Amino acid sequence: MRSLRVKILATAALLIMLSQIGTVSAVLFTANSDVSERAETALIAGTEVLSNATASRADQLGNTVRALASDYGFKQAVGTGETETVRSALQNHANRAGADIAFIIDLNDQLLAASGQVDGTVALNNSNTTGHAFAENNHRLYVSGNEAYEIFTVPVNAPLPVAWLSMGFRLDDAFAHDLHKLTGLEVTLISNVAGDETVVATSIPNLDKASLLIASNKHAGNRAPVTVEIGGIEHIAIVAPFINQTSDVRVMVTKSLAEAMAPYALLKQASFVLGTLPLLAALFGAVMLSRALTHPINRLMEAARRIQSGDYGVPVEIRSGDELREFGSAFNAMQSEIAAREQRIAHQARHDSTTGLHNREYALDQLAPMIASARTAGDTIGLMVVRLGALGELSGSLGNDTAAAYLNEVAHRLRRFIGPDYILARLENDDFLIALTESDFVQVREVAEDLISQLGTAIRLSSININVKPVIGIALFPDHAHDAEELLLRATIARNEAQSESRSLRLYHEGDQEKRVRNLNLLQDLKRAAQENELQLHYQPKIALHDVSVCGVEALVRWQHPEYGWLPPGEFIPLIEKSGNILILTRWVIEQSGRQLAIWDSEGLDLSIAVNLSANDLLDEELPWFFMDVVRKHQLNPKRLVLEITEEAMVEDFGKANSALERLHDLGLTISIDDFGTGYSSLSQLKKLPVQELKIDRSFIAGLPSDPADTAIVSASVTLAHQLGLKIVAEGVTNGEALRWLRENGVDRAQGFYWSKPIPADEFNEWLRNFSGGETVQVKPLQLV
Repeated sequence: MRSLRVKILATAALLIMLSQIGTVSAVLFTANSDVSERAETALIAGTEVLSNATASRADQLGNTVRALASDYGFKQAVGTGETETVRSALQNHANRAGADIAFIIDLNDQLLAASGQVDGTVALNNSNTTGHAFAENNHRLYVSGNEAYEIFTVPVNAPLPVAWLSMGFRLDDAFAHDLHKLTGLEVTLISNVAGDETVVATSIPNLDKASLLIASNKHAGNRAPVTVEIGGIEHIAIVAPFINQTSDVRVMVTKSLAEAMAPYALLKQASFVLGTLPLLAALFGAVMLSRALTHPINRLMEAARRIQSGDYGVPVEIRSGDELREFGSAFNAMQSEIAAREQRIAHQARHDSTTGLHNREYALDQLAPMIASARTAGDTIGLMVVRLGALGELSGSLGNDTAAAYLNEVAHRLRRFIGPDYILARLENDDFLIALTESDFVQVREVAEDLISQLGTAIRLSSININVKPVIGIALFPDHAHDAEELLLRATIARNEAQSESRSLRLYHEGDQEKRVRNLNLLQDLKRAAQENELQLHYQPKIALHDVSVCGVEALVRWQHPEYGWLPPGEFIPLIEKSGNILILTRWVIEQSGRQLAIWDSEGLDLSIAVNLSANDLLDEELPWFFMDVVRKHQLNPKRLVLEITEEAMVEDFGKANSALERLHDLGLTISIDDFGTGYSSLSQLKKLPVQELKIDRSFIAGLPSDPADTAIVSASVTLAHQLGLKIVAEGVTNGEALRWLRENGVDRAQGFYWSKPIPADEFNEWLRNFSGGETVQVKPLQLV
């Protein structure tokens, strides 16, 4: 409970502290803002005063210099070279103006006379004191030795200029202190002679002048107030030219923020005191509140520990008459509800909610010790995974209630069927698990066959008979797996293989899982294969039988897999169709066929290319646009792209398939019905399709001309096609006798191994150059357009 008391105290203290911090911060922020604003205003005003004062002094100095330069006697003394008279006049006028220095130089920049500390050598050799420099600017900086001066210079005319007269004031710390007294601000003067910067005067005592240079250079040219750091103390400063807006001398006017904040020290102290008193009051109230809360909460904590250990039988007694007593009653009701809920959760964790059978997790938990015992005793365990396969259709057509009734009836039959030593569980959907102990494959197979017989009786629900066709996969321990998870996986794989092979029962075989992994890898590698040229098109020629000339090809895909090697289409195309990834492959085939057709066009070959489309392809609404893009990109005649669609693909959804074919036909593409005669399409459907060609399945060609049934079917197909205005194509031609019969009975085109197996494009070009039409048929030479 001490931790709760501490939390109450800490929370109260924190809330009050945050509130007071906010208040104090707002006060201090306002004070700081006010100080900054006042300091900036004072800085701007002081700079203006400083500017006016220096301008007034410069004017006074200029008047004095001009008065002396215009004095007739002075000009006569200069003209006649009376040095002592000139020096005396300079000294007198300098004293009157309060100037610290006065000197005159001739037009050859030679010093004639001076008052004050003037180094003649320096004056004569300093480009800043030449007549040329004076002509450019008569108010400027002058440096003599280690002293800097603000000077004003005018020519001495008699009547033409005969000399230059200068007077000036020393720029030193005393001058800076005078400016400080005038403005109330700290003043620093920085000279810049030939790129050498020096602090010539400052009113800030005991300060490293290097820090002043750093501060002035950092903000040089910025005449607005800025914040700088001088000697580790923040100041507000303005840096501006001191003489004639030039860079010879800069003045930096500063004010310490610490000094500006000094009047607010009492306000800070008062703010902290006012913030501390409410905090102490809040802590006292929190102590009293925590004492009233901790006792009943202690009782509740003890009850919570009992509940944690699984003891729900002892209620909590709270004698307080306030809300805490009501809380205790609610806690007791919660305790009872938790006890009931735990029982329900424990049951749900082990059972399926629909059928009441054990679920997957519980079955695996039960199977694990069974396997451990069998491993020790050397026994065999048989595991069956049963799929009924009707649940999805029932849910979609009759609703979830009917589907649930169906599952319950199946569960009822399974309960009656299994023995006491079996494990029975529902895995998911209509998949069930049955485990048998001490059973070899023969025994498990007998049980599975009996189960198929038991479940084979139709289930009647809502006046509807539902036929159950179970598919069972079997795996054995230790033959096929070493633990429960692996055993279930192997039985599931066997069930899937049985379903794909249209069998009702199948035992797991070594390699089944590797085959499953291989199939998954193939699906994952398909996109990469299309991008990295692992896929390749082979072309089987189509022959026009009226003149035995090559009129086109059928494009058939092959895969050179980097791990599994050369893959025939039967190994990967059905897998891709089932996975729904056939669109990737179809688009790759269309693009490659369009590219190859463009190449043959450029070589003068008048050929068509047939590509195969699946049922999923016909549902792709973007497919017509993709065909259009390929035709435009390669500048193809769309009639020379033949789309072969099986009857089975049409039967799955005739309306959607026909609509898709209509759009493709409108683009000018040729439509062909592949494997004609093997599907379930009706003649009424056939006449509605926008097709130009029927392709008779190879199963009807193999028996020609000796098989009467095949000859009858092919003859009828030819007659039907021609009466509908369609071309008829025979595939799978392997001998000359069949070819002769097809040609004599009006078949338009044919293909098969009699002429060539599917071959790559380069081999097809070579085959085409050597094409002769076959040994038993007279061939018309190929006309290449």
